[in-house]
Amino acid sequence: MQREQKQWERHQQATISKQKHLQKEETYERAIRYLLKARNKRSMLTAEGDVVLEAQYFKEWVDDLIEGQLALTQLAIIVSIEHQPALSEALSQLRKTTDRLLNIPVMPTKLGYEDVTLIRHGGAENILLSLDEIYNLVIGVANQDLNRRKDICY
Repeated sequence: MQREQKQWERHQQATISKQKHLQKEETYERAIRYLLKARNKRSMLTAEGDVVLEAQYFKEWVDDLIEGQLALTQLAIIVSIEHQPALSEALSQLRKTTDRLLNIPVMPTKLGYEDVTLIRHGGAENILLSLDEIYNLVIGVANQDLNRRKDICY
């Protein structure tokens, strides 16, 4: 009877451990998805290198950044203590990047037949570089935290 109880307890612990691991995987996936969406959101690039967004997508860009912040916040809470500093740094960088995006001068304009928002003054380039850094940091932590091989690209 006692042996069966111990087996049951081990089974319960393994189930809980698996559930926590799956929760972490899903949260990493969500953070990475929103970082990639934000990193790659644009309607077109001008010859001068300005990022052009249709006006309707600007709110989605900000929403993706905020969803990324939510996922990173959740990760910073559920990961082991050794990974918390890196994820806290990624979260801090993402907050600053979002703030920069919200403070970039934007101007509604007409390009062809559509209203668009044109990001000027290299602001978008700096934001995209920041998102690259944040993405790479989160991927690195995910690989370590989820015990994945570092030579695999996701």
